Amino acid sequence: MPGVEFMRSAESALTATSFRSEFTARIEFFAALIMGLLVIASRRIRPVTLVAVGGLFASVLIGTSWYFYSQHGS
Repeated sequence: MPGVEFMRSAESALTATSFRSEFTARIEFFAALIMGLLVIASRRIRPVTLVAVGGLFASVLIGTSWYFYSQHGS
């Protein structure tokens, strides 16, 4: 493990702080839930449509992550 990651993990464990907010955890849970439902429904969706929806979903996740990082610093 590189030193920077080790120090961050050690600092988090020692100070008992979390780098994620509860809001972020909820968003991640719902994103995983949506992707899981998409995988379950994939037998009924054409492959081209499934790839398009997956790409759109990934783009939205990357865009919202970038927005929150640039505007709120977390």
